[in-house]
Amino acid sequence: MLAVTAACLCCCLLCLMSVTAVYRETITAAPSETAILSCRVPSSGPITVVEWTREDLDKQNVLFFRDGRCEADYQHPLFLDRVELLDKKTEDRDVSLVLKNVKKEDNGTYECRAVWNGGNRRKRYILDSDPISVINLTVDSPVSQQPLVVVEEEGVESVLLPCQVPTLKHKNRHVEWSRPDLNPSIIHLQREEGDDLRSQNQKYGNRTSMLSKALEDGDLSLTLRKPSVHDTGTYTCSFFCFGHKVRQSEVQVEVKSEVHSGGVPTWATVLLVLLGLLVLGGAVIGGVLCYRRSNTNTVFKVKVDSGKESVQLPCKINVPLTKNYRVVWTTKEFYLVHVYENGIDHPEEQHRNYTGRTQIKKDFSLTLNKPMWNDSNIYTCVVYEKKGSILRTHRVNLEVGDPQEVDSGVESVQLSCQTSVDLTGDVRVEWTDRYNNKVHVYKNGSDEEEQHRDYKGRTEMKKDLQTGDVSLILKHPTCEDSESYLCTIYRGENILMERERILKVREFRKVVKEGEKSVVLPFKTTPDLPEDTEVEWYHDDPKRKLIVHLYPNSADQPDKQDQLYEGRTEMTADTKTGDFSLTLKNLGVKDSGEYKCEVVSKERNIRRFTRIVIEVEETSQDQEDIKSDCSSPEQTPLLTESSG
Repeated sequence: MLAVTAACLCCCLLCLMSVTAVYRETITAAPSETAILSCRVPSSGPITVVEWTREDLDKQNVLFFRDGRCEADYQHPLFLDRVELLDKKTEDRDVSLVLKNVKKEDNGTYECRAVWNGGNRRKRYILDSDPISVINLTVDSPVSQQPLVVVEEEGVESVLLPCQVPTLKHKNRHVEWSRPDLNPSIIHLQREEGDDLRSQNQKYGNRTSMLSKALEDGDLSLTLRKPSVHDTGTYTCSFFCFGHKVRQSEVQVEVKSEVHSGGVPTWATVLLVLLGLLVLGGAVIGGVLCYRRSNTNTVFKVKVDSGKESVQLPCKINVPLTKNYRVVWTTKEFYLVHVYENGIDHPEEQHRNYTGRTQIKKDFSLTLNKPMWNDSNIYTCVVYEKKGSILRTHRVNLEVGDPQEVDSGVESVQLSCQTSVDLTGDVRVEWTDRYNNKVHVYKNGSDEEEQHRDYKGRTEMKKDLQTGDVSLILKHPTCEDSESYLCTIYRGENILMERERILKVREFRKVVKEGEKSVVLPFKTTPDLPEDTEVEWYHDDPKRKLIVHLYPNSADQPDKQDQLYEGRTEMTADTKTGDFSLTLKNLGVKDSGEYKCEVVSKERNIRRFTRIVIEVEETSQDQEDIKSDCSSPEQTPLLTESSG
């Protein structure tokens, strides 16, 4: 009996020691929509329990999933019949949450936890573990005005029907364009593998197209070629994931007939004009003007450094306007940035993120004050005439920030922040990341202990009161530190200054040849870590998490390795020097992929992390060393030893 109990306790401890990187995301949804909160279990083994909670719900959960079904014993009434797992089979380790019929009351921070690989399955146990995923959900109303596309005359080459959605990295996504008044109603259908036009209404055959990577980029706009008066109607853009309708929007299309209101065909009008021109000898050519309303698909790019006073987003229009017009600036999520109607601003319609930060110019270009990294977005300017006709559509891709780039593995990086503010007296300096985690806090002449575990023991702040230098030194940066950092100076509760700094840390990447005797995956961090620090190297395979090397309680545990790595690894585990490098022997093609190492103190109050990419080539091509940033990997040298 004691042996069984001991085995169970060991199993529980092992489950607790399997620490994974926390995925964090902020998403926005509108009331009545469906929201998907992402969470993926980065480990192998059967998933036995999944629990979603919200910080403010105390002991009640959002969803509790066990043994293939949801249990409502501890569920908060707010979420009754409104939540389910995106993929009930939990394929690809995906345990994302589907939240239907979103309400204002759904605002909050949601956390995802799971038990897998035979861990403890009793209810509420997993609340004691670290979350796998933390999702910040904001519920806000989008633009209420339905987009209207007006084609002044039949025969134009094409027209664009706009539709933008947030990007989702889940599988089983598709977008459906339809017209409810037609049978069949499908205008265009695109799946992840490409267009699926088997159910398309024949009237639209060879007349519709979408971007090939629409589902990846979130731009689901539809191009309709050779529009005719019969194409007038309401078009619906519906975005699905695992069969759940995540987002839906409508576009009203009006195609005007070639016959004018007086009943005179266009060709007759043109003939009369030509005759008149012949009679006058061309004298009236300069007096004949033809204005065509235009909608451009071009996206203009604007780049500005964070911390600038303002940035201009162009939307120039040089045509005479009637008294009844409306100018609307929106983001790609269709949130109102600025509304200007008949010469008057309407700040009451503006999204709260832009309150007091925008002005519109005479040509309808937008001034955005104090641009920050999270202002990076695609902005659309739409100028409406009376009756809703569109005079102009203009899109601007705004990129904020000139990132500071360093290699993973450097000793330290300095994020500059200088001010002319008087730093004496009741002054507090806070460095935070984009999730508002405390990176470093300085108050009344001394550093505070208030600090997120990812940054403990890794930061120093300059305190030069003469020059106003409060720059941050971040030690041993890794790819996970690629972030937007905000330096804020307070006196009391008043903000005296804010400065944003963007850091990109290039990850290690190595190309080696099959048969190499060994390769060293370097990881060196801050010294003097607790002796009971737990270390886990794992291979983040697309299908499952493979344990490469496990080192809890100052001892290797080779019996917990995945079979692929048995007898092939050695690890330096020196808490005094902070060296946790791994040697991987006898390289094969299956070793290609992303390797991660997490170092966590037993009390969970200190954490270190790194990521390295290995590519093992089958061919005998010369080995090349490449460097890479997190999004577009380049390569950088690692230590290898040839088998020869």
